[in-house]
Amino acid sequence: MKLHAGSNVIEKSGNFEESKFSIEASSKAFFILSDGLYSNKVLAVIRELSTNAYDSHVEAGKKDVSFDVHIPTQLKPVFFIRDYGTGMSHEDCMQLYTTYFRSTRNNSNDAVGCLGLGSKAPFAYCDSFTVESYVDGTYRLYTAYKNEDGNPVFSLMNETVTSEPNGIKVSINVNSYDISRFHSESYKVYEYFNTKPNFLAYKPDYAKTNKILAGNNWYFDDNLDDNLIVMGQIAYPIDVNQLRSNNVSDPRCKFIENSSGLRIFMNIGDVDITPSRESLSYSKETKANILNVLQTIVDEIATKIEEQIATQPSLYKARTKYVQISNQCSSINSAMQSLQKSLTWKDMKLFDSVAGEYIDVKHVKLTTLEKSRYRVKIDVKTDVERMYFNEHNKYFIDDLNRGGLSRIKQHMKDNSHHHSQMNYLYKLRDGESVDNCHMFSIMGDAKREDVILTSTLPKVEYNRSSTGAGSGMPAVQAMVYNEEKGQFEDCTMSVKYENAHYFIESKNEVQFGRSTIDTSYLSGILKFVHEKYADVLDDATFYIVKPSVAKNRKLDERPNWRPGVEILSKIFNEAVKTHKQDVIEHQRRCYLSNGRHDKWQDIFMMTQTDNEAKRIVSQYNDYIKQRDKVSADMSIIYNVSCNLIDVAKIDFSHVKIEDDRFSRRFDNEIKKYPLLKLLGNPWNHEDKLMVAQYIDTIESAENMSNTLCSM
Repeated sequence: MKLHAGSNVIEKSGNFEESKFSIEASSKAFFILSDGLYSNKVLAVIRELSTNAYDSHVEAGKKDVSFDVHIPTQLKPVFFIRDYGTGMSHEDCMQLYTTYFRSTRNNSNDAVGCLGLGSKAPFAYCDSFTVESYVDGTYRLYTAYKNEDGNPVFSLMNETVTSEPNGIKVSINVNSYDISRFHSESYKVYEYFNTKPNFLAYKPDYAKTNKILAGNNWYFDDNLDDNLIVMGQIAYPIDVNQLRSNNVSDPRCKFIENSSGLRIFMNIGDVDITPSRESLSYSKETKANILNVLQTIVDEIATKIEEQIATQPSLYKARTKYVQISNQCSSINSAMQSLQKSLTWKDMKLFDSVAGEYIDVKHVKLTTLEKSRYRVKIDVKTDVERMYFNEHNKYFIDDLNRGGLSRIKQHMKDNSHHHSQMNYLYKLRDGESVDNCHMFSIMGDAKREDVILTSTLPKVEYNRSSTGAGSGMPAVQAMVYNEEKGQFEDCTMSVKYENAHYFIESKNEVQFGRSTIDTSYLSGILKFVHEKYADVLDDATFYIVKPSVAKNRKLDERPNWRPGVEILSKIFNEAVKTHKQDVIEHQRRCYLSNGRHDKWQDIFMMTQTDNEAKRIVSQYNDYIKQRDKVSADMSIIYNVSCNLIDVAKIDFSHVKIEDDRFSRRFDNEIKKYPLLKLLGNPWNHEDKLMVAQYIDTIESAENMSNTLCSM
């Protein structure tokens, strides 16, 4: 392998006496260049002898032929490599094995070796080893050992005729306690050999490569964590700190820092290595070459992602495809950011944030239900601003009148052992159907099979099994609120139930703060809180019990049973705070007319002209429609606030409501039509139509008069 040798230009101002540096042969020098050179001596022996064998095969034109390796076992604790390359003459053996830094391969990038140190690597592990040479019908046995001064010696021991093919065999005796290390280190060395050796005894069991994303001379392996450069079939770790020394903000450095399982295959000579070949030598050329390769990888990733996204049938499928790739390779987001490029599908932006893989949904009313794998509690939130796309996220459409939220919660509990969950719930709006709702367009033209309908989930079983300590007393009859049905139903109860809340009923009346209410009204209250404040309820279940049951089972002493008014007080304090003005508006209703002129309301909507009275009626109708929409809820908030002791009361004393904002204008406008004072109540459609035509006649005459005056 050719090294990147630097050249220096020296300017001298005169002739000076010079002396070149040299190395004195000594046991200390030999120790440094063999034993002291390698931090992992076992790995060094296997790597250096194996690459020498590979280089010999390349020289002999046998690049795809396996050399023999015997990895030590307890029965035969010897490590040896026998190659079938060019072999070595006696002169070459005596020179190359006895001369450090002498190599025949430092002028070619076809060979891995270059420093002339690898053949001496066995001295890093032991004091002696044998070399057997087969060349042109002659067999020679050499031994390499350290003499009494610690200096290495290479001796010819035997020479005979042989019919064996050319090659070299190097053998080392291995300590029994190092056998397992030879096994593990040999796995590392041969992992990236294109042609695996012929293993004569122990054979490493290599895991199947899981290439989740691959390109030209690189791939990501989902089974691995480290990032390596492979050159000459030997893997070297990438030191990102060395790469960013010149530019700390280089996005390519951020890319490699966020990568895991990246394998980059570079040509021999593209990067420099340290003398020990345990790591890369980060020369100027090496850094530049690595950064250039990283840029190529980043560009290829972007192209491959765009190609895969472009083939998806919908924006939603494109989003989920990107997330799938991104989850397999955490570097992808970093790659896209380094390109400062926004991903699109058919000219539509994939995400509002590629890094976060989300879209903005502030304009849509969504509910999220989030649960950790290790927590019982399900967090419910209604103020959702972002929809994230994750392989474990699920998207629900609530097509039930009630009970959908409870079904999802039960579904999440049943699947909680798998992974953490984030679910998005969309409640069908008025006039929407499952096949024609806004949720699909939010997700990106999703289809019905991409969502889960709450109606397809199992109904919630409210008679729960006990999970806590109790008195051991038998279960008794009670009533439980069924969220899906919106009413109480008979059940058996146990004092062991968790997160249970109770109301006491006597003579068909339930004690509720300052007064009593019937069970149907309590059902309406609970329906309201389940729909509006599910996040506060936290899977609470509500029961109605008799006074004797509450007393005999000592419910007031049990931490898992609490009076229902406690949690309702918390909820309605928040409701009063949020909807105070709405409640006041509800209690102070506006009317269309104070003079019984509202009987003409339908008739004005039948007129063909654009008259002011018609506009006022239209505005009033919108007001009534909006008011009726929240009327039941505001009525519940007001009545509960009056009944529960711990709920803040709504003070009307200093409130000013413009309750005549419609009647004042309408009663004044209707004076334009004097004939209406003489008419009774028109009942049938024909009579109403005649009155509407009369109003249109007045309006037309007025418009004509205004036109003539302006001429």
